[in-house]
Amino acid sequence: MRLPLLPLLLLLLLGPAMARAQDLAGHGGPVRALAVLPGGGLASAGFDQAVILWDPAAGKARRVLRWHAGALAALAALPGGGLASAGEDGRIALWPAGGADAPARVLDPAAGPVTALASGPAGDLAAGFWDGTLRL
Repeated sequence: MRLPLLPLLLLLLLGPAMARAQDLAGHGGPVRALAVLPGGGLASAGFDQAVILWDPAAGKARRVLRWHAGALAALAALPGGGLASAGEDGRIALWPAGGADAPARVLDPAAGPVTALASGPAGDLAAGFWDGTLRL
């Protein structure tokens, strides 16, 4: 049996990458945000109001953080290993490295639902809001 050359080359080149792909299942609805954490960790957040801290190498959740009162739309990795999460409730939760039962600090800018977060290397945090504003 003779295989066409192009599919065979693709299989040889992409095969190892495809073998590393995995599904990390744990949310009870759509995932809306991802953040790569220092040290190779991963965080995800979504409609189920949960932030899940993952160990991608093991393919398992390390911790589930539940605090927000609405769907989550944004995550940002913070210097030092912390994490910021935000969404429909309009509050920004600042979590310590590794997570905790409650945020270490909460920012409540009273500007409505948060749609985006970004952090800088000095620890600055920018938040985008549903009404089209951006706050630092």
